[in-house]
Amino acid sequence: MNCNVSGYITASAVGHLISFATHSKNKGVLAMYSFKKYCLKKSGTFLSAAVLLLSMFSLLLIPAPLQAAALSGKTTVYNLGTGYYNLRTVDIEKYDSNNLVVAWRNQYSSSKGDMGDIMYAYSSDGGSTWSAAQTMVQHDATWAYGNVILYQDRGMIYAFVGRVPATASSSETQKLIAFKSTDKGVTWSSHTLTLGYTGTTIGGGKIVKHSGVYLMPFHTNDGTRIHGVLKSTDLSSWSLAGTIPNSSGAFLQEGFIAEDQDNASNLVIKMRAASGGYVYSSSSTDNGTTWSNAVQDTNIPNYNAKGFFAKDSNGQYITIYNTASDRNTLYFKTKKPGASWTTGQLFADDSGWDTYTMAIEYSPGKFYAAWENSLNKVMFQKIDLDATAPLVDTQWDSTGGWSISNDGGTVEINPAGQLHLLNQQATVSKIYTGTAPASAPFTLEFRAQVADYTVNDPTTAVSLGAKVATGSRRLMIALQADGVYSMTSSTAGWSKVYSMTGDTGWHTWKIAVDSSWNATLYKDGGAALATWQIQTNTVAATTEHWVTGTTSNAAEARVDWTKLTAE
Repeated sequence: MNCNVSGYITASAVGHLISFATHSKNKGVLAMYSFKKYCLKKSGTFLSAAVLLLSMFSLLLIPAPLQAAALSGKTTVYNLGTGYYNLRTVDIEKYDSNNLVVAWRNQYSSSKGDMGDIMYAYSSDGGSTWSAAQTMVQHDATWAYGNVILYQDRGMIYAFVGRVPATASSSETQKLIAFKSTDKGVTWSSHTLTLGYTGTTIGGGKIVKHSGVYLMPFHTNDGTRIHGVLKSTDLSSWSLAGTIPNSSGAFLQEGFIAEDQDNASNLVIKMRAASGGYVYSSSSTDNGTTWSNAVQDTNIPNYNAKGFFAKDSNGQYITIYNTASDRNTLYFKTKKPGASWTTGQLFADDSGWDTYTMAIEYSPGKFYAAWENSLNKVMFQKIDLDATAPLVDTQWDSTGGWSISNDGGTVEINPAGQLHLLNQQATVSKIYTGTAPASAPFTLEFRAQVADYTVNDPTTAVSLGAKVATGSRRLMIALQADGVYSMTSSTAGWSKVYSMTGDTGWHTWKIAVDSSWNATLYKDGGAALATWQIQTNTVAATTEHWVTGTTSNAAEARVDWTKLTAE
């Protein structure tokens, strides 16, 4: 952007401003703020001109509503093992709200594009922990495997897999086979398909059920470029429902089907486009048999990468999309019936490639989501679309927005993405912020590991502490080797509220405080472990983590993420 500080804003600057604003709006960034941040200098003449232009331009930038939503914090499901070139095409499915499975492809050779083994992992605690990676189907001298699409129906989880001859150089000619699991995704066996459509079938978006018919979007890239929909009434016999007309000539891939918000009898499909910067959209009024001509939908950015699209049980659309062609950043936004799309919000921005998100609704407005990072990780997190936006939502990529008092100990980010706390000085090493709820109810959640427990008595030392003070009440938590301690309304000091044998593994802790100041403790997404009323205390509002070791017994802990929400 060109900013002429001699007293005039150049024509070039105006053009760059408009271009920058358009791009930023797609990413949910207020363009006027970005322009001010970039250009305003301590030059009175320039300030006057800039403010005038910004005031005029602001009339054109009516910001979309902000989605009140909450993210759970990211978890790594799988790191690429030795002997593989990369991983791609992640999908996720649920059996119920606790049991879910993620599947993906491990490519085994750089010369075999998008060909490999289909892998999977499963969770029985809502994604807090995951099994080791398992092999669903492995390549051999005859066959290799491309994309995988998961779908659960009446207690059975299906995996629809693209199979390609092992002699091929890429997976562009893959055709469908299937597997099924009767034990919540733990083990898999073959599922026989009868295919009325025998052409190339590259799966993309999720299968949906509409008017008693299962619909699977697919595309081809084997010399033909078709985007179509398969149909089935039993998940075994599949035939062609219809194809999407495309007079634009754009290469359309990896579509996602949903019922129309305004008329649930109709369908819409949003498709990845190889160019143009936005998805293409089409609609059907006859259950996917015929479709309207595909046209750009400028509400949903697309930079030649698969972008998730669905309608939740509340009738709300959600999309998760990359904001640039480098595929490094994911945003999400929503649209309620009759409303505009919300402003995009950050979903994931880790080092390297974050892309190809898939998600599944497990409760109204709540989704499990999985995606690929840097071609070597499978990532997971939850989205609650109707949650109150969190007061604190820190992934510990930095300590920005927090204050540090190490008092002879260590408070740092190490390794990347983790808060590291260490103390062996009989002092308090803490990180804190003045952000806190004014009252209850509120919920504190964090994922942490106690690497070294100090003495058991929290009056003397604390292995890992967490505090939320509202100005009238105070939630205090101490994770010790023999249990979880807090300060209750019935005691002056620390009391053990839950007995356990501490370990050095990672655990997700949740403490929900209701409107009567009753706190309930949860661990790793399980059932309630303890309930108590928190202490009256007028200490200033704060949220913090800390450790206190002794000179002979250190306290060391790491925190992966911290979230505080209030109603």
